[in-house]
Amino acid sequence: MGLGLATSVLALCATASLPSSGRAASAAEINQSAKAALRSLYANNPAAELVGKRAKAVLVFPSIIKGGFIVGAQHGDGALLSGGSRLL
Repeated sequence: MGLGLATSVLALCATASLPSSGRAASAAEINQSAKAALRSLYANNPAAELVGKRAKAVLVFPSIIKGGFIVGAQHGDGALLSGGSRLL
């Protein structure tokens, strides 16, 4: 087996072994999680709150699943918030 093929097989195995959710989160669940994560960040980091207040919008990914072996992979759901409201 060539090095390229071996690398491809390992990458496929690594991404196939990542945990996957049984269902996709609803827009309301993503929005609620994003707002909670942003509140937590602001409570723990006043400088982040100052930057957030000056920003036109903030993109928040409350949870990101990372994994990989040789080749990395990431997955997460997020929300674009503007003035506390969800844009997307």
